[in-house]
Amino acid sequence: MPNTLAHVGVQVAISRALWRDAELRWISLGCVIPDLPWIAQRAITTLLPQIDPYEMRFYAVAQASLAVSLVACAGFALLSRRPRHVFLLLSVNAVLHLLLDALQTKWANGVHLFAPFSWTIWNAGWFWPESPWTWFLTALGLGAFAWLWRERPPVQVAPAPAIRRQRVLAVVALGVVYMAAPLVLRAGPEEADSHFARTLRDREVRAGRAVEFDREGLVVTDAGTFVRTLSGERIALVGAPVSGQPISIRGVFAARDQVRVSDWHDHSSWPR
Repeated sequence: MPNTLAHVGVQVAISRALWRDAELRWISLGCVIPDLPWIAQRAITTLLPQIDPYEMRFYAVAQASLAVSLVACAGFALLSRRPRHVFLLLSVNAVLHLLLDALQTKWANGVHLFAPFSWTIWNAGWFWPESPWTWFLTALGLGAFAWLWRERPPVQVAPAPAIRRQRVLAVVALGVVYMAAPLVLRAGPEEADSHFARTLRDREVRAGRAVEFDREGLVVTDAGTFVRTLSGERIALVGAPVSGQPISIRGVFAARDQVRVSDWHDHSSWPR
């Protein structure tokens, strides 16, 4: 996915074209709402390594879908003085975020715009993460922050006590829905084999199945070249180049612990 600055560069321009008074803070929040599950997943799997990484992945995929992201948009909007306006602003930016993500070429990855009705991943694949387009959008985002940062209006919370209590209860309820919905919806990403997580988890039956890896570092030893899965398992690669930088891979399991590589793409070693 493009970095946050790239999202800001595009989404500030579109948001300001739609609403001249759109606040930078709300636009920026809308830019990151679909990424909150991935940020949380990385933190949780680091702090609690005993958690099943594949269950965590199914949960994050469901929570990052547009439908669940809109629940978060509603919760944050209730903290503003103009909840309808802010909800619309956040929702448009959540949609723009997912559409922009889908423009990049990301093997084993994509966005879910129509979940829970369809868990088919959508990815237009117009440019790679290290493409000049990504750098251009990043520079655009830096310019947007520099130009608009002077505004920095305080986040305003509804002041009336009665309204405040009602809204707090509503925010809590939406927070519960936001956290619980992925538990209800997790079967969708599992059945769709999102990110090839089910294929990688089901070790005994994955021979002959296609698989993809997104921006992984290879482990090169005297015994061969390996890629590391979510669970830390090493899978041998046949036909892969020796590369010290992130690489995306497509292939087929020739055996339970071996993938025959059919295509690959070397990525820049620079951070996204």
